[in-house]
Amino acid sequence: MDTPLLRTLTDFGLNDKEARVYLALLELGEGGVSQIAKKTDLKRAIIYIVLERLMQQGYASRTGRGKVLRFTAADPLQLFNSEQTRLTNFKFMLPLMRGLYNTPKSKPRFSYYEGKQAILTVYAEISRFPTAKFISSIERLNSFVPEEVDRWQNEYENITRDHQSMHLLTDTTADRAFAKVITSQGQQFRLLPKGMLMDMDFSIYGEKVAITSIGDPLFVVVIESQALANSITALFNLLWQTALPIRLSKK
Repeated sequence: MDTPLLRTLTDFGLNDKEARVYLALLELGEGGVSQIAKKTDLKRAIIYIVLERLMQQGYASRTGRGKVLRFTAADPLQLFNSEQTRLTNFKFMLPLMRGLYNTPKSKPRFSYYEGKQAILTVYAEISRFPTAKFISSIERLNSFVPEEVDRWQNEYENITRDHQSMHLLTDTTADRAFAKVITSQGQQFRLLPKGMLMDMDFSIYGEKVAITSIGDPLFVVVIESQALANSITALFNLLWQTALPIRLSKK
C-alpha cells in the first residue's frame, strides 16, 4: 500500500489497520471483507472490527446490495471536514480550557524538557516576562547554547525587548564580558564568590522556577508554584545582598 498515504492517515488520527482498510475501500470503490483482506493482508475477523470502528466514525458505510456484505469508503473530503469541525470546536472551547489550566492549584506543576531546542524554547518563554532573576554561568551556557547567549546580547544591545533582570554570575572572564555588553540596558549584575562553579542555571520568572542542567545531557525542569517562586526569590535576594557588585570600565 502507498506508504505516504498511510502515513498521512495515521497522522490524521487513524491507526495502522484503520488506515489500511480505508485505503483498500478507496481503491476498490466497494468491496467485501474477502477483497479487503487480500489488499490489506489482515485477517477477516480483524477487518470486521476495523470496519465497525470506521462506520462509527462515519468514514465507511455498509451497502445493501446482495447477500454478501459489502462496504464503501466515505469521501476523503468528509474526513477533512470532520477534522475541521473538531478543530473549530476545540478553538471555541480553548479559552475555557486555558482558564482551567491557569486556575491556581495547591500542588506545583512540573515539566521536564530535554535537548538543546527544548531549552532554547524555555529561555524564549522567560524572555517574554518583564522581569526575571538568574543564577548563571555564562561561560558554561556559551559552551552548550552559544546561540542563546548571542541572542541575549543582540537583543539587549539593540533594545528589542523590555526585560529587566537581575543576574548572579560566576566570576569568570566570559561572564564579566557578557555583563559589560548588556549592562547599559537596565540589567543588574553581581558576582558569585570567586571559585564558585555552576553546573545548574536557575531562572525565576512569574510563578515559575526553571532549573537547567548545563552539561551532557542538556535538560531543564520547570516548576510552576507561586510558593516555590517566592521562596527561591527570597534566597536569591539574600545571596544578592552578599554578592560582589561588578565594576565595569567605561572603555
